[in-house]
Amino acid sequence: TRDFELGARFVCVLFGSLLPVAMFLLASTMYSRRTSLWIAAVGALHPLLISISAWTYSECSYMTVVLLGLYLTIRCMQGAGTAYFVFTGIVLACAYLIRPEGFILPFLAVVFVTAARWRTMAVTVPRVALLLATFAVIATPYIAFVSRHTGQLRFEGKTPINFEMARRVLAGEGYLDVIYGLGPNLVEQGVYMR
Repeated sequence: TRDFELGARFVCVLFGSLLPVAMFLLASTMYSRRTSLWIAAVGALHPLLISISAWTYSECSYMTVVLLGLYLTIRCMQGAGTAYFVFTGIVLACAYLIRPEGFILPFLAVVFVTAARWRTMAVTVPRVALLLATFAVIATPYIAFVSRHTGQLRFEGKTPINFEMARRVLAGEGYLDVIYGLGPNLVEQGVYMR
């Protein structure tokens, strides 16, 4: 478990180090180079972002990947080549694999790119289809895994657990009992015990 923790910290620090780069790239699509450098400096020196880089949670990785996905989406909106659409699909699929909330991001990207490039639909439609296909190729194994283990088509696995926890807490049960509780005859009744 020590090696796993060190590996998780390395990944978080790596993505935390790349966050200012992603901030710079995104800002460079909207502002001058000088402003983009200031934004990257704030990202590199902000105490909260430095602290998040040392946590072993998904927030830092997710922020970095989403900002990079936003940058690539803006480049696609500006008329970038086909390779940018493939990279956008890859990056947004990674965002989804980091946090299930990222599932909506490629569809939002398609809406924005289509709205921005509506005059060149003959070129835009195959490219956004490529973006969605790239996303699907990367996301499908995870969706298949979750669906297989839950017995139904699912794009994430947290909702039933969170719903059950919230229902029982609102019914007046203690939080620790909801999570790890044991019932009569030591029957496991906690959400994480089943």
